[in-house]
Amino acid sequence: MHLLLLKSSLCVSVILITIDLTQAHPTSPQSESLHLREKEEGGRVRNNINIEGGKNAGQRMKRHISDGSIRGGNVGASLPPTSSSNEILSKGALTSEKERIEKVASKKDDAVNNGSNRVANKKKIQQKLLVMMIDAFRYDYFLRSELVGFRTLLSRGSRSRFVEPAFPSKTYPNMFTQVTGVYTENHGVVDNNIYDPDHHMIFYASGHSNTTIPVDEEGINPFWWNQSEPIWISAEQAGLRGGVYYWEGCQVEISKTNVTFCQPYKSLMGMPEGEYEALYDSIIRDTILNFKNNSWDLGMIYYELVDAYGHSYGLKSPEFQRALMITDNIILKLLAQIDLNGLRDSVNVILVSDHGMDFWYENTTENWILLDKYLCCRDNYDPFTGSGPVVQLHPKSREIYQETVKNLTGVPGIKVYTKEDENFPERLHMAKNNRTAPIIIVADRNRCINDFSSPFILRGQHGYDPQHYKEMRAIFAATGPFFKKSFVSKSSMIMVDHYNVFCAVLDINHFCHPNNGSWTRVMDMFADDAFNVDAQGITKPSASSYATILQGSTILLTLTTVVFIDYL
Repeated sequence: MHLLLLKSSLCVSVILITIDLTQAHPTSPQSESLHLREKEEGGRVRNNINIEGGKNAGQRMKRHISDGSIRGGNVGASLPPTSSSNEILSKGALTSEKERIEKVASKKDDAVNNGSNRVANKKKIQQKLLVMMIDAFRYDYFLRSELVGFRTLLSRGSRSRFVEPAFPSKTYPNMFTQVTGVYTENHGVVDNNIYDPDHHMIFYASGHSNTTIPVDEEGINPFWWNQSEPIWISAEQAGLRGGVYYWEGCQVEISKTNVTFCQPYKSLMGMPEGEYEALYDSIIRDTILNFKNNSWDLGMIYYELVDAYGHSYGLKSPEFQRALMITDNIILKLLAQIDLNGLRDSVNVILVSDHGMDFWYENTTENWILLDKYLCCRDNYDPFTGSGPVVQLHPKSREIYQETVKNLTGVPGIKVYTKEDENFPERLHMAKNNRTAPIIIVADRNRCINDFSSPFILRGQHGYDPQHYKEMRAIFAATGPFFKKSFVSKSSMIMVDHYNVFCAVLDINHFCHPNNGSWTRVMDMFADDAFNVDAQGITKPSASSYATILQGSTILLTLTTVVFIDYL
């Protein structure tokens, strides 16, 4: 009798909980149910969003609609950026409320219903997203009082306490982690320099992108990038358009889709500082005008000056301070452009970095780990990949592998990880990709590994284990209608969290793929009305795109409880 009453009570509880979850607002505490899969692995939370439709939904949409209303999947599309005026912006324009002109009233009918479950409203416009990655901008640079542009952006928006980079804390692995939402072992860009044993090819980050042989007829090797889909592919498949500057991977076709515009990466170092700043001013003006003209919905910009000067001159040098001030001035003018074009209510700006930077005392001899002191010769290995704090070794034979592990184990200042012996930490999320070398050497802080060549001169360094050294921490700061103002999150982020935020701002969750990001670490930065359409018709990401996820959570909870009741 008692058991029967317990079952009845539990059934009533399930019904009440189901009703409560179904009616819950996406930004309420129940929003944690957005993640259908969340498990603890190696002390780290790994979350995946299981979105109905998934990444193939865009392909199904394109098969069913043939009237041109869906813009994604235009293979080979490469439209030049919209021309912009040569007006010079003053800092006074930044705070001038009179520049907030009327909001855009309408958008082309073919973009109103583009498959991402937005509310049909002809007066609405799609929220725009501009992501700017400032290479090597460390998490604590925000505290510098002289950086007026950054401080202004923070007063307008939200930021995370810091961002933990993916391992290794280098540009290419984190550049692609940000835009895919998955760890390096899942997207395959496992270092700045990569050896692919299946293709017997090497990717070198330095110089020109995809500098490997052989290449296709356009000089590009798409296979380096196609293990996961970046955000610009998700956006194009959802019917949006994107423009990408210098962000690696944008130059290749992925899932039979190209981004609308891509300016492939090339090193701009050596360009006079004035020309460098003017170039980025022009890029920002073009991007903002493309937003204003509804030509683009997504803009992504990679910026290298802070990293280059940190490496070359050191973090306390006047040259590095000048790089920060140039960057700050660019941010100031970016915000002014948004104001002058009346886009503050429709453009969201997210500033990110890929990693931090640490001092490097290159004149201290004991800081160098000289591999030729412990290993026979470079010819015993397939090409070395990596440098400085992290080096990956591909021994050519079993005998060489065993000898290498034996000789390096116990060497002061380094840790030796091997995939075969399963001593590679799961928390680094790197071991499960074929491109990750059988042996990885990781240096301790202020140590660098010299790979049989002359020691190189750098005065700033990164690449170290980001979970051990706070100097590797990166930034996430955002402003726009999607985000709270003057808000610092209580949570830190992990580099895999960015992708979910990008998808939410663009309201394309049905076209975004499952990933390793977590809503727990980002939800408190969203504005209270971030998922609504306001009274004047400006679209803020709608709750409808989360309905499937919420319903799935309700079903999962119901089924779990029913099984428990049946067990009783």
